[in-house]
Amino acid sequence: DAPPGEGLGDAVAAVGGAAVLGWAAWAGPALLLGEGVSTQVVGFSAPTATAVELDFQVTMDPGSRARCDLRALAEDFTTVGWQTVDVGPSDGDVVRRSVEIRTQQPAVSAEVMGCELLADG
Repeated sequence: DAPPGEGLGDAVAAVGGAAVLGWAAWAGPALLLGEGVSTQVVGFSAPTATAVELDFQVTMDPGSRARCDLRALAEDFTTVGWQTVDVGPSDGDVVRRSVEIRTQQPAVSAEVMGCELLADG
């Protein structure tokens, strides 16, 4: 008989390995095939104490659509505003958007947290 707890390390390693394999199966096709979307912040301004304007562009295949999460940050880097927007489709591979994000207090910065491609339809 094995002492109590001796197989615990093996069980933890198995669970961790399964989690990594699950993530690879979920993310792998997009990473390997180069499918995806990229973003770039073009600029931002804070026209009022309760809003920030974020200008950004999304690069993706023509005809694609994406859903992007945007956030506004206060001087201490806390999130003071959040908005999710749909982008596209467009004829070209770059879509430029300007979005007003409502804020709870003055923002000094804004960013695109990420975008994901949407299924057709």
